[in-house]
Amino acid sequence: MRLIDGKQLIEDVFDYDVILFGMGINNSMNNGFSYDIAVNFPEVKENEDLTGYGDKRKYGKTHETKVKNKLTFCACYCYNVGLKNKQDVFIDYDALELCLNTIKKKYGKKKIATPIIGQDKYDGEGDKEKIISIFEKVFGNDSDIVLYDFIQQDFRAERYKEAVILKKQYKDGNITKEEYVRLKKENEWKRLHGIYEKMPEDFVYKLKRKAEKKHFFAK
Repeated sequence: MRLIDGKQLIEDVFDYDVILFGMGINNSMNNGFSYDIAVNFPEVKENEDLTGYGDKRKYGKTHETKVKNKLTFCACYCYNVGLKNKQDVFIDYDALELCLNTIKKKYGKKKIATPIIGQDKYDGEGDKEKIISIFEKVFGNDSDIVLYDFIQQDFRAERYKEAVILKKQYKDGNITKEEYVRLKKENEWKRLHGIYEKMPEDFVYKLKRKAEKKHFFAK
């Protein structure tokens, strides 16, 4: 087991066989790393939506989706946003350990990558060192698993931030209108389809126009 610090896991998923991610029982993939997956691999989101919404029997279990290039995404049901426990966190450490034991049995010989499931505000807000100790307990040194220690981001917020920066660069005269339109189009494509699907040449992004003011007496 080894640790990679500061890099977003979504950028490296094709370097591995199995990608883990934390999930609650309400099928939500609206933020953080799970949202990165949903945007880039919508078939994972579609498969998650087939599981029972709010089904408490999912705790401690896993759910797999195979995508292109034989990559497997594995949801680990181990937290419930909105229902904090006595330690004032959302993560269920016992459920996480059950999930990881299942992963070890099924994929212990594969190349596995995962965020430090449960430490982030989007998947549990738990104790980082305790979570790492659970990974160490389950996987030890005899499995090829890589833990990515990164701050999970709101993918949509990041795209919006990029759009604001681009607009300021254009207004300040640092980029031309042609560059601005091209970069806005690329940013919009990422927002809709993620970073892995190639943008077609005929993709059209239309800049929003201000609504035309109509004079009250205009004929």
